[in-house]
Amino acid sequence: MLKPTKHEQQALVDASTAAGEFVERIGKTDLAQWSAEDWTSLIDITVTSFQDSMRKLHDEDYPF
Repeated sequence: MLKPTKHEQQALVDASTAAGEFVERIGKTDLAQWSAEDWTSLIDITVTSFQDSMRKLHDEDYPF
């Protein structure tokens, strides 16, 4: 994103928060020790959170 919109900026914050919570939950800060499942979960959580946030933010703009 070269110039993220206000919704994209908020969705990035939301996705980062979700990713951080995942890292805290698994308790592994050394990325070299992550399994393929850990990486897949992080990507899934981050992308899903971003998309959910974008959908919610746009729904709030257009409540019909």
